[in-house]
Amino acid sequence: MVVDNCIIKQPEFLAEHHIPELLETRERQIQELKLCLAPSLKRRKPMNAWLYGEPGTGKTAVAKLLLQHMKNDFSVKGIYINCWEYKTLYTVIDKIVRDLKIMFAEKPDVVVKMERFRKTIGSQPFIVVLDEIDRPELNEKNAMLYQLSNMGNVGLVCISNSRNYLLNLDQRIHSRLMPKQIEFQPYTGIEIMNILRQRADLALDLNCLDNNILLKISDCAEGDARIAIQTLKKAAEIAEASKNKKISEEHIKQSLDSIKDLKKKYLLDDLTWHHRLIYEIIREQPGITSRELWQYYVRIRAQERKEPVATRTFSAYLSKLLELKLVQSERTNSRVRVFTVL
Repeated sequence: MVVDNCIIKQPEFLAEHHIPELLETRERQIQELKLCLAPSLKRRKPMNAWLYGEPGTGKTAVAKLLLQHMKNDFSVKGIYINCWEYKTLYTVIDKIVRDLKIMFAEKPDVVVKMERFRKTIGSQPFIVVLDEIDRPELNEKNAMLYQLSNMGNVGLVCISNSRNYLLNLDQRIHSRLMPKQIEFQPYTGIEIMNILRQRADLALDLNCLDNNILLKISDCAEGDARIAIQTLKKAAEIAEASKNKKISEEHIKQSLDSIKDLKKKYLLDDLTWHHRLIYEIIREQPGITSRELWQYYVRIRAQERKEPVATRTFSAYLSKLLELKLVQSERTNSRVRVFTVL
């Protein structure tokens, strides 16, 4: 709905879930994924694809855009599944049968659900987008990829932050998938500016900002389109609340202060459960020492009746949190390291 006398005219174009009809900065990746899905137009099995790259580089947007394109323009059915929420073969196949409204698949048995799904799609091509495929445990990931890739004319589009998750799969799964690997490099400053201009033209009053403002925001986003768009949205909201007709550098500064928590959330969401557990321990116990941190972690794993990771892996997780500047460490006079969140 268009609202008069305000900066934000159509806020839906700044929403996190909005997928633009055109993704001008990702033409190569779109074409590569189109080639993978092209066999479905001849009612054949689509090629599997593995989309990888840093957070905020457009992987999900490209996959969702082409999935919708295949459905609307070619009547090729498919489904988007976020493995952050659906982490097991059972929950994935249960979501599929529920979304497709497949009859007689209510029994809580993965074999029954798989068979009903198989009979429903028959020889028709079907696309399954598995976002955040790095989230499930390795055995569950292997199971869902093996079963779904072995299902008739089902083609998989897997999305992860790194191709390492593909390389770490069971060799039998890797050989069966043989996916086309499509890399998403971080956006350049110019690409971020183009994305922001496209969104601003749709969402905001045309006279509320200039290219200098977009340049400031793109510099702060560090290649992450999500952060850039949400910074623009927040700056527009601050300007509007202040009854200003233009977005200023001061509005950007204020928006960045409030976006810090969102950026932290994005970073944590893109890490493993172990990273987030270590972060939460440090947040709840500021000034905790290295030894105490390890002991807390082991205790929590024991309470959940799970084995802790090896100390070397634990150190790697902690180093990643330090690298991303989610936590910081200092040495005390006794040369003991203590940790706090940033």
